[in-house]
Parts: sequence; structure tokens; C-alpha cells
Amino acid sequence: VMNILNKKNLPVPKVFFSNNKPYVKVKENYYVVSQFRYKKDLKEVSAKTIEDLATIVSEIHSIPLPEQQAKKNQYQKTKELIERVEAEKFRVYLQETLRNCKQVIKGPNIKSVIHGDLIPSNFSVHEDGSIYAMYDFDNVSIGHPMKDLAEMLIAFFVVDFYENTSKINSFSTDVEVRKAEELVGTYDMLVDHPVHKDTLKDYMVLNWINFVSLGLIRGDFEDLKIKRLMEIEEYIKNLDFDLWIHR
Repeated sequence: VMNILNKKNLPVPKVFFSNNKPYVKVKENYYVVSQFRYKKDLKEVSAKTIEDLATIVSEIHSIPLPEQQAKKNQYQKTKELIERVEAEKFRVYLQETLRNCKQVIKGPNIKSVIHGDLIPSNFSVHEDGSIYAMYDFDNVSIGHPMKDLAEMLIAFFVVDFYENTSKINSFSTDVEVRKAEELVGTYDMLVDHPVHKDTLKDYMVLNWINFVSLGLIRGDFEDLKIKRLMEIEEYIKNLDFDLWIHR
């Protein structure tokens, strides 16, 4: 995937080949060897950032599907993640919330290559906000393209990370609606498949569940309450996507 995007002159680190292969094996793990390109952390989402995000992700989603595809779906992955949450009250709440993601449970009616880890720390930018480089392709898989779009909306506008995004600071309902709308609308104009609002909303909830679960597993939160999680879940479900989608 990195090699395909790099050949399209997109801001993805160049992959180096060793023995005609784009990876090396160390013990039981495979690692892609690539040029690391660091410039400036993505902390403020500008209009140029949004345009570049939509362009890069739409290009990922246009990559032809491989013949062999992983069988474990996103619903199953999230279900297994929730099971690692020790606090029963949170685990039960998250399990029930996941069961309400009907579009995710049905499985993708549209499949594409997806990045799977579209969080701010996986991008660096120029001074004008344009994307300089995109990183961390180790979660690339086959899935519904709305998984990636939804993850960007949650990671950029709902989850407040610490500096390096290895921990979550808090969650917010203070979504910058205009920027989120611009991201969805720009992506919608670039892709062949439709942006289905109910599917996008379910995948937003799914990604939000993933972030909550990871935060609980890592012990990021000192005083997180179920009521607060329910407020954010309700906020996400009430977002008016009809205003965001151009077609």
C-alpha cells in the first residue's frame, strides 16, 4: 500500500526493497523498511489539512483489493478489545453500545483497503497545514471505507489526546462541525462509493468505543463516568449528516 501511494506522489514514506522484498523478517515479525519523514506534528486542522486528508484517504480506498483477504471483521476485533476492559460496568455498557451498531454487525456492503489508524500523530505537516507525510501502515486491512472516515472524525474532533496520542486525555462533544463537514464533503466528492450516513454514524460509534476501551485498558482516566460516555454517544448519534454529504 505504501509503495502504491508513493508511486502516485502522495506524501507517504518511500519503501526500500531488500532482496526484492519491501520488508525484512526479524524473528516472527515482518517490518516494512521505509524512509522516515518527520517535519511538524499535526496539532491544528486547517482547510489545507482537510483537503489533503480527504485526498490521501480516498486514494487508499481506490487501491484494487488483493485476492486474499483477512476474515476477522471490525466488529469482532472491537468485541475482543472490549473483553479486555476489567471494570464490569464499563465493559457491559460498551458491549451493549456495540450491539447497537447494526450497520457494522451486518458487515461491509462496500469493501476497500483501509489504513486503520488515522489519528493525528500519524501525520506530519508543513507550516501551511498541508500534509508532509503519513505514517503507521501496520493496521492496513480490508474493510468498510467508512471505518477510516469515521476514525478521522472521532480522532480529530472528539478525542482529546495527550501530546503523543499514546494516551487519551478526555472526550469532547465540542466537535468543530464546519471542519468535520468539510472533511466528509470533500471525501464524498472524491470517491465513487456513496457516503451512507447511518453506516458512517455506526462506524463513528465503533471507533469511539475502540478509543474508550483502549483508554480504560491503559488506565488513562481518573474519573470517567458512564453518564459522560452516554452523553457523548448520544451526541454522535444526533449529528446531522444530511448537511455534510454533497450527493
